[in-house]
Amino acid sequence: MILDVQNETPASPAALPIEFVTMQLMPLADGMIGVSLKSTVFDEQELELIDQDIVDERVTSLDQLFTLIRSHVRIVAPH
Repeated sequence: MILDVQNETPASPAALPIEFVTMQLMPLADGMIGVSLKSTVFDEQELELIDQDIVDERVTSLDQLFTLIRSHVRIVAPH
């Protein structure tokens, strides 16, 4: 399986294969949930892991959270 992400501005898929996606959730004082999605890729030439911001948003429900994930992260079968 391969992960593919879209940043806040639609763009072509990441140039490097994504190793994993990290999701951070935090409760906010106004009752909303802060969501941060990041991808980590491995740069084979530099031999280092590189973090990329996918999206930072606020949601009010799990439904909105899942919609946010679906709109920015896809799992596709390798070719």
